[in-house]
Amino acid sequence: MLGPLEVLRDGRPVDLRGTKRRAVLALLVLQANEVVRTDRLIEDLWGADRPANAPGALHNHLSRLRKDLGEDALATKPWGYVLRADPDAIDVRRFESLVDEARPLPARERSAKLADALALWRGPALADLANEPALEAEVARLDELRQSAVEQRIDARLELGEHAEVIRELERLIAEHPLRERLRGQLILALYRSGRQAEALETYRETRRVLVDELGIEPSPELRELEKAILRQDPALAAVAAAPSVREPEGPNPPHSRWRWPRSPLIAGAAVLLVALAGLAVAILSTPRSGTPHADAARPPASAALTATAGSTSNALPTVATSTKHGQRPSHGANPRPRPRNQEAKPPPAQVTPPSTRSNLPKPTASKPSSGRPAKHPPPPSLKPPPPPPPPPPITDDFADGAIDPQMWYALADGSGVTLEERAGRLEMAIAADAAGNKDGVIQAHYGTRCRFSGDFDVKVDYELVEWPSTAGVVVQLTAWFEGNQMSAGRTSVGGEEAYTTTAPPGWNWQLPTSDSSGSLRIKRINDALKTYYRTSGRWHQLYYFVEAINARGGRGAPVIGLQVFSRDEWFGDRPVRIAFDNFSVTQKRRACG
Repeated sequence: MLGPLEVLRDGRPVDLRGTKRRAVLALLVLQANEVVRTDRLIEDLWGADRPANAPGALHNHLSRLRKDLGEDALATKPWGYVLRADPDAIDVRRFESLVDEARPLPARERSAKLADALALWRGPALADLANEPALEAEVARLDELRQSAVEQRIDARLELGEHAEVIRELERLIAEHPLRERLRGQLILALYRSGRQAEALETYRETRRVLVDELGIEPSPELRELEKAILRQDPALAAVAAAPSVREPEGPNPPHSRWRWPRSPLIAGAAVLLVALAGLAVAILSTPRSGTPHADAARPPASAALTATAGSTSNALPTVATSTKHGQRPSHGANPRPRPRNQEAKPPPAQVTPPSTRSNLPKPTASKPSSGRPAKHPPPPSLKPPPPPPPPPPITDDFADGAIDPQMWYALADGSGVTLEERAGRLEMAIAADAAGNKDGVIQAHYGTRCRFSGDFDVKVDYELVEWPSTAGVVVQLTAWFEGNQMSAGRTSVGGEEAYTTTAPPGWNWQLPTSDSSGSLRIKRINDALKTYYRTSGRWHQLYYFVEAINARGGRGAPVIGLQVFSRDEWFGDRPVRIAFDNFSVTQKRRACG
């Protein structure tokens, strides 16, 4: 079940033919050793579209399953059917059992047990039956269980001190599940413990941008507390040495109990806070009231009080893990997003000594006998770093002025019969029916920015296919042009297939079929990872993302952004095409214009 439905009988695969027959088996497996009512099976399989002889069709599927599985596998009851199966012979049950067994174990054994559970997966749950409505809820439940197990294993690896090793895996998982806050919190913590504090904070800011952009919500309280803890360099975030795995002593009265760090972010932070509050309560209860003899002598020094509370301010932090490995860089895989290679790993920031405990602060001046006022202490130096310079404002153009802005855009056309103009509040590009390509056979209209964008950026534009015959043979693109390379998100009809498309060097082309005639295109760069999106029905959907191939060919450079309608003589359908762009915008960290 954890992948395409597969049955082994005596170690050999069983050839199960027919989608409905496989769906019947999946429904019975999900309730193995329980009676499944006949009317429930019919309702799940066909719903309102049930055939005239639905009971007979179901009986036919079950008879064939008996031949495939063996007479003893299926039992008929007066009101339904039972699939008899050993729970250990069903991968879903083995997976759930291994995950349950892993929960109380120490970090190393927990990680190994969860790895065994995840190794049972061969792809998305019931991948060949994903379009069966009766199985949608169960498929979603199983995929959520899988993702939860992945996150639990990463928690265990963080406890074991594998901070640098999990970074690349987390980046890949976030690209697949960009809205899972737990994964993003784990990445932030792993970066911080690997001595990459600036990247950890930037990842939090990017997380906030994604959540606000996509869902219109702020990050969870746990993530916000994690950011605050990093900014104040909370000692509770530091990794602790992992205790070696030892066998629990046997017998009714073990000599001592073994304590482990809490695994939940809230429990970890709350534990630290409770320790601080307990210490504060003891100090208050043990302090004599004013007016009692020796009250000042019994009061703890100010420096001691500050030191006691300095590491006890966080109440919602991810799992406290093991020893930090300074200077380690994650191994480079084929797909995940690498961090900039010229940014060396930095050791975790030193703990800041509270101002009152510093020995090099100016001594307080003695109060003058005649004034009767206490001595004034100089204010402590600010512990907050200066705020980073704000990014430049976004570049936007709604094309409402009716003319090209020469400070922002340049325009070009290749081939004959190609026109570009701003009219009716939009940028329109058209190719006539008799258009012909240039000497290289290229037909294109192109608007390009006069700015280059270094660092992270996020560019979006709306489009509409105003005149778009089915045999247009044209690509509509939002493109980031690097030095000799490009990354694009587009809408195409080349080859007779209507699709969203992503292109990248060396000539990669990834397509997703669609019938949309309007929508939005988007390209984002985050820490050298380039991602493309399309928007339909008011929601953004990720097309694809690239890391290695772009970077190896100059992707770290500062690209020009272009809007383009593109074809070739051999593609073009010899029928007029007209496309309109609107609401162009770029947000970026740095840009250079001219």
